[in-house]
Formats: sequence, C-alpha cells, structure tokens
Amino acid sequence: MKIKVITLNIWGGRLLDRAIEFIKTENPSLILFQEVFNGEGKNLDSKYKSYKFLRQKLNLPHSAFKPAFIDTGSFEGIPKGNAIFSRFPIGNERIIFFDTPFGKFNLGVNVIPSPEIQYIPMSMLKARIVINNKDFNVYSVH
Repeated sequence: MKIKVITLNIWGGRLLDRAIEFIKTENPSLILFQEVFNGEGKNLDSKYKSYKFLRQKLNLPHSAFKPAFIDTGSFEGIPKGNAIFSRFPIGNERIIFFDTPFGKFNLGVNVIPSPEIQYIPMSMLKARIVINNKDFNVYSVH
C-alpha cells in the first residue's frame, strides 16, 4: 500500500485557496496542517474558519484539530493551531506544547510581526491513525 503524506503551513489561512488547489492535484492520503483557524462566526472570512473550510473542500473523511492558542487580535478571539486530515481513522489526538502553554495572544490583524509573536506557544498535534488494523502515530509540528 502506498501512502502520500503532505505537511503544509497555510499561514493563518492566507494560503488557503492555493493549498486546496495543490492538495486536489496531489491527492494525498494524509495532510498535516499548521496555522489553522477554527472560528465559528457566520460573518468571518474563510481564512478564520479554515478548519471548517478544509473539511468541506477536501475529500478526506477523518480530521482532527487542536488549538495552540486563542488569537485575540482576530476579532472576538479565534482558536488557532494544527490540524490533521486523513483517509484513515484518527484517534487519541492531543496537543503537546514545547515551551509556552496554551493561552490568549494578540497577534494583531495588521501588525506583522506582532510584538507578542515571540511568546506564542510552539506545539505539535499528535494523533493515531489506523491503517490495515495497524496503529501509526503522526505529528503536525509548528
């Protein structure tokens, strides 16, 4: 069995449209994303709802998202973190922090780089996928 894996930083949703085109061309079995927003607001731009947008656009039935922090500079505060999409079942997902723990950070909508960028948590999303009754650990690292 051949498995194609892609890891992709979508830069907070700014590369979302190009990422979708690339993924549809490559047709991977597993995608590990970084800088994914999981906003819920009806009037939010798609980049702030990138996890939901990716679930709708990708032909991958299994997914997991875990926030690394809440970006308070993005309107009312939106969870931002890592995501995994897979053709195979996903389980036991958890976030692992390298330095700074989960919290709220103001990255600013128009301030690049924000003075707080040095303090945001670096993390990885760990999950177990099951392929042919065998468990594999996968990691989306940012």
